[in-house]
Amino acid sequence: MNPLASSTPIGVDITQRGVNLFQLTGSASRPVAKTASLSHADGDLEDTFKRIARVLPRLGFRGSDIVIAAPTDSCVTGLVEVPAKAGDGPIPKLVRMELAREHKLDPGSLESAWWDIPSPTRAAAGRPVMGVGCPSGVLRELAEAASSAGLHVVAVDTRSNALARGLRGAEIPHAQWQVLCDVSAGSPTVLVTHEGTVVIEHRATEAVLSHLMQRVADDCRTEPDVAEALCRMTELTAPRERRSKSFAQPRVIAAVREYVQSAVHGVSQCSQYHHHRYGLAESDLVGVVTGESWLVDRFIQTMIEHGDSRWAVAPAGYGAARGLALWNRPEAQEIAA
Repeated sequence: MNPLASSTPIGVDITQRGVNLFQLTGSASRPVAKTASLSHADGDLEDTFKRIARVLPRLGFRGSDIVIAAPTDSCVTGLVEVPAKAGDGPIPKLVRMELAREHKLDPGSLESAWWDIPSPTRAAAGRPVMGVGCPSGVLRELAEAASSAGLHVVAVDTRSNALARGLRGAEIPHAQWQVLCDVSAGSPTVLVTHEGTVVIEHRATEAVLSHLMQRVADDCRTEPDVAEALCRMTELTAPRERRSKSFAQPRVIAAVREYVQSAVHGVSQCSQYHHHRYGLAESDLVGVVTGESWLVDRFIQTMIEHGDSRWAVAPAGYGAARGLALWNRPEAQEIAA
């Protein structure tokens, strides 16, 4: 029996900008990708899942099994050094305790996971692992809201891991080390991955896309949808005239540039940390950027201005929703390799 004949679960990535969906059907030799995006709508989490459940059959998605991305704002991550000779048995508890201590949380309220990462160039006394945690109540709320809409939650994954998994595609330059920059939702997120595993994560919490739109709306005295249209249309190049004839243009340029610069700064920080920890140069990191096309264009423009032209653009659908759909499906992940 073909392992993909029954289709993958549906990847559901809920962001501040809307909902992204992805599913693979068909055969392993000829997979068919189904993608869709829903705009943001007012309502609570339960309303969101009911809306998703209503549209899935109409959009051609199969089944009700879903994998959800845990809310980024609720997740905590950290590099944890565990005893070098420790077996895998005590590591989950050690990771959970360390994440709780570092982020001042109750260990009993935290669900956590961990994975091995490459050892640093300099000898270390312990075994380095990456830990991630999310409050149990948040995960329970997600599962209950989806269940009330008639959807079956197969798993909840972190958005960063899903993004790294989803970007392992034949159309993206393959490299042992990659730096991924996501400018699609919320705050710009930068990941350094090794063979598809997240090793370093940086989220620019000082820059949030919704705050950018609100700032433009306030500065230009207009509605949020008009502010977004202005952001999409305005180039980052300042007008040649000494004083712009447009009231809005310089304000939009300043706001968008600030958001993009936060992503650029995150790339620089991660690259420097990577070089310090693993002794490899920036040129050893293949760059991939994903997100809304107008932000991707401005990010690449800014990177070129900084003398960094290594960046490839991830194809449409190669994002967190795709990675969620491939959760725990080795036969489907082979398609992405």
